[in-house]
Amino acid sequence: IKNYRYDITREELMEAAVMKVLTDHPELLEDFGKGAFEALDENSMFYNAEEYESRFEDVSGVYVGIGINVYFDEEYVILGEAIEGSPAENSGLQVGDIVTAVDGEDVTGYGLDKVTSLIKGEPGTSVSVTVKRKGEIYTYTLKRATIKINPVTYEVIESCNVGYLKLSSFNSNTADSIETAMNYFGERNVKTVILDLRNNLGGYLDAAITVASYFIPDGKLVATEEYKNEKKNKKHYAEKTKYKFNGVVLINEYSASASELVSGAIKDYGTGVI
Repeated sequence: IKNYRYDITREELMEAAVMKVLTDHPELLEDFGKGAFEALDENSMFYNAEEYESRFEDVSGVYVGIGINVYFDEEYVILGEAIEGSPAENSGLQVGDIVTAVDGEDVTGYGLDKVTSLIKGEPGTSVSVTVKRKGEIYTYTLKRATIKINPVTYEVIESCNVGYLKLSSFNSNTADSIETAMNYFGERNVKTVILDLRNNLGGYLDAAITVASYFIPDGKLVATEEYKNEKKNKKHYAEKTKYKFNGVVLINEYSASASELVSGAIKDYGTGVI
């Protein structure tokens, strides 16, 4: 740059270099994207198309598959609980099974997104899942179906007439499910609800506002969206609800995003303990 005859900036040189590399090697685009996002804050990340689709399904509450929870443990994809009414329920697959192959393809060393993308597919089609259990190998063939995820489970603890509500995510089904649960509590004269947000990674902001509204007085500010352009800023207030409750909120290191918003709002207004 110092000895070049014409004006040029370091940024222009870097842009030209990156464009050249990506033109010759388009397969590196994802690496460049992930690398660039490392310069942003810890909550900003780059998704490729497959990762984005998987994340969208998490919050949409609807996807096509066999209906079983999975998680990644260092090097293996391990099965969790099956969703009630799903093809995986009563299929023979068990919690703790290690997935070794999908449709005969060895998935050892594959990441979680890759394995789940192989299991998902068109409704009505079949998929075989091979698992390892206590040293033995088992293969199960299941028919894929459209799965609607209900993120809410609830009950009344009769001994103290306290409600317990487990919320697994803030997806598109949360608002309706929460209303059903809260009405159930209110009709039984429940005053305090244990809101279990452990391992809840978040989801839709609107769903978070709905949940918080059952613990916060009507019309109180719950959250503000702030943008670089201040004209786009938006305030969200507690909605009017039939019942209001005192909250006992359970969180852990995996309670993030919308879970933090709800917990913080309840704490700030003094309507519950964390």
